[in-house]
Amino acid sequence: MAVAGLAWAAYTVNGQGARDPLGASAGNFAWAAVGMLPVLVLVPSGAMPLIGALSAIASGAIASGLGYALWFKVLPQIQTTTAGIAQLSVPVLALVLGAVLLGEVPDVRAMLAASVVIAGIGVAMIPSRARA
Repeated sequence: MAVAGLAWAAYTVNGQGARDPLGASAGNFAWAAVGMLPVLVLVPSGAMPLIGALSAIASGAIASGLGYALWFKVLPQIQTTTAGIAQLSVPVLALVLGAVLLGEVPDVRAMLAASVVIAGIGVAMIPSRARA
């Protein structure tokens, strides 16, 4: 998770400086798709149900693509620190949406972790002069 967080932070900082962040993201998605072609060759025929493949494509290309588009639309209007704090909420949102939309039942460990993340977001939102 730490590596993923650092990668997302680097991607965001690069996106802030890009002339066309949406075009750059589309290019990144295209390169990722090309990078997956060898995997399709290596997967035995019939090992991946069509519905699973279509769900993965919809999740990766459509949902993530729209998420990136929205993120890069909002990003120039907020500070980098605010963007970083907002990113911290993603795992908690996933936990909540998994419970609400999919009926998943978070265990105590997940709830404690979400509480720590929310507390961290709360502390990060306090102006630095008020924390001193």
